[in-house]
Amino acid sequence: AFGNDNQPGANAVYAKPKLVNKSLNRYPAKSVVTAFNKTAKGYVITKIESIENQMLYDAFWAARSKMVKLIGDNKLNERKLWHGTGNENVMQLVEQEGFRKEFNKTAMYGKGTYFARDAKYSVGYSSNNNGQYKMFQCKVLAGEMHQGNGGFQLNSWPKKNGGKGLIYDSLVDNTNNPS
Repeated sequence: AFGNDNQPGANAVYAKPKLVNKSLNRYPAKSVVTAFNKTAKGYVITKIESIENQMLYDAFWAARSKMVKLIGDNKLNERKLWHGTGNENVMQLVEQEGFRKEFNKTAMYGKGTYFARDAKYSVGYSSNNNGQYKMFQCKVLAGEMHQGNGGFQLNSWPKKNGGKGLIYDSLVDNTNNPS
């Protein structure tokens, strides 16, 4: 239960992130370590935390459900991708509010939140505190993808169906093999 709606701030717990330490030798942390080490060699993983935030969990499943209705289960293109940010404050905002496109400062493939297939790429964008890096491994619904370019703004992403449909779900560097 998340509280009584009649009380001020009763649902504050619903949106509050909880960081849970995971044993590096057990699932799911072990699979995160394996995935990280495939592309980011030479780092020692000292800790893995799971972010538990009921509001973000519910938002993910609502977005997933909507995408299934719009494009079908076979086009969800659900992936485990990496995200690094060099700012501890932004990391805390992501833990609380989720990824928001307006947090992005660069736009090589268009404005939006960037994720990478390879952990080694995201390490370069990660928060570094005395040689300790922090980053996210995320379940991402990439959906239907379109080749991105730096000119795409949040309000001008390309549209499906020859420009007559909804916007594409994601912009990528290469639609055949996005990195």
